[in-house]
Amino acid sequence: MLIWPGREGASDRSIIQVHNKVICQMEAAVEFENVHNYFEHLVFNQVRKQLQDVSQDFCEDVACVALNSLPPRYVRQSVDLLFYMSIEESKEMEGRVEAAVTQAIEYVSTRMRDREGI
Repeated sequence: MLIWPGREGASDRSIIQVHNKVICQMEAAVEFENVHNYFEHLVFNQVRKQLQDVSQDFCEDVACVALNSLPPRYVRQSVDLLFYMSIEESKEMEGRVEAAVTQAIEYVSTRMRDREGI
């Protein structure tokens, strides 16, 4: 695959070529703000569900540990993934998230206790 700035003075465009065939022309200022890891939303909601009256730092640590234990599922829009998932896949995903958050809570709690010498 070759990617190079636009030809013939069109420096604000890039051309993507595979096997000598142009497959895509991209604007140089393409934004990717719609791309995100689908698990983030699920993990954040599960952290809020399982944890109340704890510090922001603790919740963020738990979310990071849980997200790092799950495979990334990048989507452009959440509806894209939901459209292609069956109900069983959706339930399995939710179960994995719940388990990941529960394990992350235990992990972060243990690390905090070890750090504090309790």
